Amino acid sequence: MKLSQWDLQKDRNAYPKGPVAEGRSLYRLIGWEGADRGGLLLSDGERDAITSALRSAPPAPPPATAGLALSKIRFAQLAGWIAKHAAAWSSDSLDLIEDEPNISPQDVFRFTDEMRARLDRLDKQAGRTLEKRHG
Repeated sequence: MKLSQWDLQKDRNAYPKGPVAEGRSLYRLIGWEGADRGGLLLSDGERDAITSALRSAPPAPPPATAGLALSKIRFAQLAGWIAKHAAAWSSDSLDLIEDEPNISPQDVFRFTDEMRARLDRLDKQAGRTLEKRHG
């Protein structure tokens, strides 16, 4: 479910246990830049209340507007985040290398698509438009 600049996604890989988790699921709050902002253990009613509150809130201003300078701190955060995810892809590709020494083209395409989207987002925040980049 899209929540303006946020996304609340059910974590289908998590299986909460214990009495507190009964009747609840783990939801991930994803920020506008794709960063995981943490998990919430929610019942369906709690999830619906949060979703309703976020959808009825006035929209937040965009994180960066074309023509405004991107701070060095924000650039470093985003560049580091991109590097961290590229390193994770690299590390994950080495799992079970003895069984599968070659990477599939589909995995390469998923990686390049993901990195391209992140870099395009960074370009947009710095004020670059698609026309300026390719024109």
